[in-house]
Amino acid sequence: MNNNYEKKINNYSTLFFVFYTRSQIQTYAVETIAFYNVENLLIIMTIQKLETMIARQKGRDRWTEDILKRS
Repeated sequence: MNNNYEKKINNYSTLFFVFYTRSQIQTYAVETIAFYNVENLLIIMTIQKLETMIARQKGRDRWTEDILKRS
């Protein structure tokens, strides 16, 4: 009788341990957040503006005194 009681205790404790460890498993949802440095965007815009100004100074759309006074 003592051996049967030990088997039951062993079985119940094993079941409890299995269910207890399974209840501890958690799943997480992972979200992605992206950042962009706005300062870099402004630098690109400034560089493009400078390139346009340089192209106008040397190209067919070069600056004249009239355009310089308006800008």
